[in-house]
Amino acid sequence: MVLDAGCGTGYGAHHFARTAETIIGFDINQEVVARCRGRYRQPNLWHLATDCTAFPFQTPSFDLVCSFEVIEHIADYPAYLVGDVGA
Repeated sequence: MVLDAGCGTGYGAHHFARTAETIIGFDINQEVVARCRGRYRQPNLWHLATDCTAFPFQTPSFDLVCSFEVIEHIADYPAYLVGDVGA
């Protein structure tokens, strides 16, 4: 299972969905997530509106976690990178 944290427009998650069994893309912006849901429909791809710093999943739930162009938007990015944000 793949997680695209801060998926933005959903383009990256869409490409991961071509080979991943399951992928979840999430972003804090609800309007962006709504556009992703409409534009990139695949049976193994879900988009959720949530905050990366309030990680709503168990950390070992994913085989791969990517977070492109998100780090510069998170104040405590060192904690984010090691999974301690919101713990």
